[in-house]
Amino acid sequence: MINAKQTLQAEPEGWNPNLYEAATQELWQRLSGKPPLRFPLDDSQVIELFDTLDYTLDRKTLRRFIASKYLPRPSGNRWTLKDVRNLQLALEVRRYWKPLSELHDAKKSKVQQGQEIAKAIGDKDTDIDRLVSLYSLEDLILLLEACDNPWVRHNLAIAARTKMGLGE
Repeated sequence: MINAKQTLQAEPEGWNPNLYEAATQELWQRLSGKPPLRFPLDDSQVIELFDTLDYTLDRKTLRRFIASKYLPRPSGNRWTLKDVRNLQLALEVRRYWKPLSELHDAKKSKVQQGQEIAKAIGDKDTDIDRLVSLYSLEDLILLLEACDNPWVRHNLAIAARTKMGLGE
């Protein structure tokens, strides 16, 4: 389990920067229709890259991630390939995926997918919405601590994140 404050600076075992860059460039070009990225990137380019890769990221989230030390601030505000990889890991472990994303839906639970579909069609009365309206954030955290069932914990975690305004 990754600590929420953990800085993702170490190279993971088996990480190959050439393969990571090739995969990132291939997805970027295929999905955006634009020429290859030229590293290092500025904040706007990083946000555009992750938007194209179906992550939920804006300047506010980027600043919060750095202020919370989820990843180190890139040197001179220029994002190297390693900085981009660190940001992707931070987004990934926090499940900052766009709703109804073909790139990320396989990683989502059926409950999360159902909630995204319901919101897309305007249904405001999903199970998660009911949890959010019935319980305070403190209640949801207490329920999370007391619950042993992984599926119920997952739903409570989605409700808590929704209540906090995260990852939507």
